[in-house]
Amino acid sequence: MQEPVDELREPDLADSPLARDRPRYVPWLLANSLTVGRFLAGLAFPFFPVSWRPAVALAAGFTDLVDGELTRRLHAESDFGRYLDPVADKTFVLMVVFTLWSDGTLPLWQIALVGLREWTVLAITLLMLLPHYRHGVAKLAPRWPGKVATFGQFAFICSVLILERSSPGMLIFATALSGFAAYDYLTQAWQRRHAET
Repeated sequence: MQEPVDELREPDLADSPLARDRPRYVPWLLANSLTVGRFLAGLAFPFFPVSWRPAVALAAGFTDLVDGELTRRLHAESDFGRYLDPVADKTFVLMVVFTLWSDGTLPLWQIALVGLREWTVLAITLLMLLPHYRHGVAKLAPRWPGKVATFGQFAFICSVLILERSSPGMLIFATALSGFAAYDYLTQAWQRRHAET
């Protein structure tokens, strides 16, 4: 007696993993598209017309405020977003600062003050390359003072772009926030290092 043969049927695409995960990808794309846009705007900033630059900087600052909150509300956290967000922030700020310096609008000493947090992060990153210090520093996580310092840097460069000069008040404001973030980062690195020795 011949055994029955199961009929071949087309796979149900609605049951595929991609289809089941589609609702999760939509908020992920929405949140990270803002970060990618800020990164690309930073790379293209020197080529924007001068009249566009204040609006571009304000838009980038807005996306920096919104993308993190949007990610949390949509539960779209990912390693990609956590790595990309600080890269996009630093790329945008560095390209704007480079543009203002090359135009003669922003002197190097002001850039050094506003970038205190960046110099500290760079120094600790170089320290991480040494085997003796690597394990104690490598686990440092982003903290709120760093985000506040980034906000201060965005506010400062936006004021320079709008006023076409550096405001002493905004310079002091951004320098204070950057210095506080640098101090917090150093304290965190010191505590983590001694906790693991």
